[in-house]
Amino acid sequence: MAYKSRHQDNNGDWISVDDKLPKDYEYVLAAVETSSYDGAVPSVQMLFRRDGGWVRTVDQYRHTSPIRYWTPLPTPPIRKRGDK
Repeated sequence: MAYKSRHQDNNGDWISVDDKLPKDYEYVLAAVETSSYDGAVPSVQMLFRRDGGWVRTVDQYRHTSPIRYWTPLPTPPIRKRGDK
């Protein structure tokens, strides 16, 4: 099952981890469920895979919260001549 994202890379689809995983060291956006006193809180984080696990890009620690979907990073905007 795939969900639509707002960007056009990968046809805007989120990929289930049951269907496919990103290559090792490929930075992706991952749909993460973190716990709080109100229950599971959905968020999106930039992660990569290494040695069979997910790793946070911010501090290189292994990510332990459940991840169900991921999508490649969007193509960055191209700065046009005259843009400030």
